[in-house]
Amino acid sequence: MSIQSKLIKGDISALEEVYRLHYKKVYHVIRKYINDDSLIDDITQEVFLRLWRNKDSISTQIPIEQQLFTLTKNLVFNHFRKKTNELKFLTQYKVNNNHNITNDEDDKNKQLKKINDLVDKLPKKQQEVFKMYRFQGLTYEEIAQILNVSKNTVSSHLSTAMSFIKKNANSLFF
Repeated sequence: MSIQSKLIKGDISALEEVYRLHYKKVYHVIRKYINDDSLIDDITQEVFLRLWRNKDSISTQIPIEQQLFTLTKNLVFNHFRKKTNELKFLTQYKVNNNHNITNDEDDKNKQLKKINDLVDKLPKKQQEVFKMYRFQGLTYEEIAQILNVSKNTVSSHLSTAMSFIKKNANSLFF
């Protein structure tokens, strides 16, 4: 029985074997793009967690190494998309509200913290959807699948969350 078949059947020892055999390769692929050791560790762990969570989607026709590489590449891209989305969100807010865009990292971090504080005030589901979409860079479909809800529900939560943040963010930057 192939390692993929064992994973699909939920054999945890198969995951342990994949982890043992491929951890270093996955780690080094991520290291090519990211220099933060802690973040590299987090993404590496996430690769194997996603492999396990999505074991029903594993192909028995494609080598596990190739599937791990694809998963790794996607998670690295998601990381950069998340960072880009955070900066776009902050920049867009400032432009829309005639604020000067700053290059001061301290100022950016303070403003992101204020936005995160607003996000923390959202109802739990809206908060979860907002973070998955804006900060993790997940699509509506991915969020719907993870939360086991419809894409329309995701859209509704996101729309309500954005309205709340836009309405309440004005007071943060004056």
